Amino acid sequence: MLERAPSPERGRRLTVSQILARLRRGGRRRNLKLRGEEISAALRSPQLEAPPVLTGAYAARVHALVAVLQEMAAQIESLEQELRRSFRSHPDAEIYLSLPGLGDVPGPSASSAMIRPATRS
Repeated sequence: MLERAPSPERGRRLTVSQILARLRRGGRRRNLKLRGEEISAALRSPQLEAPPVLTGAYAARVHALVAVLQEMAAQIESLEQELRRSFRSHPDAEIYLSLPGLGDVPGPSASSAMIRPATRS
């Protein structure tokens, strides 16, 4: 939502259908119409306003932070894919994956915690 409307003024311009599209993109499935209307009403309600120069600076900051968060999400997804690929080739992966709550992402952490120390000669 913040990508589309980083400032209060731009938020007020969002239509309910635009809000609904953003909610769907964010993974929301239930009570969309009601939630979209509530968000729209909140964005249009009277609020204290900051001077335009300050609002513009905050909007630029929000825009930059959204870009950072999107890149972090992409990097996390890339890391998870690599973990899945690597962990599936581990000789004990099937055992770890059979444990409730362990999947491709927490599995490697569990397996590294359970490694037996090498025998010393």
